Amino acid sequence: MTDDLIAFVRARLADDEQTARAAIASGERWRAEPTGPAAGDASASESVAARYMARWSPARVLHDVEVTRAQVDLCVQWLGDARTEAAMELAAQADVFLRLIAHRWHRHPDYRAADWPPARGFVQEPPEEPGDLRI
Repeated sequence: MTDDLIAFVRARLADDEQTARAAIASGERWRAEPTGPAAGDASASESVAARYMARWSPARVLHDVEVTRAQVDLCVQWLGDARTEAAMELAAQADVFLRLIAHRWHRHPDYRAADWPPARGFVQEPPEEPGDLRI
């Protein structure tokens, strides 16, 4: 089951990387220019959207993918080294951490909620949002 979880996370990271690289390769500007009231006005929906888009630029997504891959690789190492009692405890924590990483894609059709629930008390189900892309 852990192998499937690791494969799921790695596949989602590959999806995120592919999407970010395609955005970069498109040559399109990755900036939202406010068209409403003053750009610094937080009440202007375009300004809020522009700031949000800037925070989730393709470059940031690629960095997040790289960091998350390193976290997954570390968890895989800990899972494989469970030969002592201390190492088994670390492996159990690695499993919990992998489930938390996977939960960011909890609405993906391949996510197996019954098999990979995050540890109790760590994550609450986010509310449905209008226009949810379910990715």
